[in-house]
Amino acid sequence: MVDVASIIPLSLGGIIGLLVNVVIITVILSLTDKFLAHEISIRNSFIMALIAYLVIPIILSFANISFAFASYIIPLVIWIILGEILLKGGRKGRLIAAAVAFIAYLALTFLGVPFLIAGLIA
Repeated sequence: MVDVASIIPLSLGGIIGLLVNVVIITVILSLTDKFLAHEISIRNSFIMALIAYLVIPIILSFANISFAFASYIIPLVIWIILGEILLKGGRKGRLIAAAVAFIAYLALTFLGVPFLIAGLIA
């Protein structure tokens, strides 16, 4: 069985780090709104980022897929699905916005922002 505390940060620093990542993704989605004009609302982009940041670790931990690309393909598919559900506009604009959000997600994951903030708070 998978330990939920190891998947989703339950410490104060982990939660603050998660919220910082969600806010950064929300800002990035809002900036792509200016270029794509897909009329995204701040609320939907915040919900999209929050769901993605909570669902992706859970799915990856339960998937038990042995190849390394699963850690990139599964999050990309989740971002695209959430983009199709929560964003407005044409399909091309939604896909581009989801791809931009996914790239920002990867960058923030590689930087380890939640762990940096959790280390500063603890």
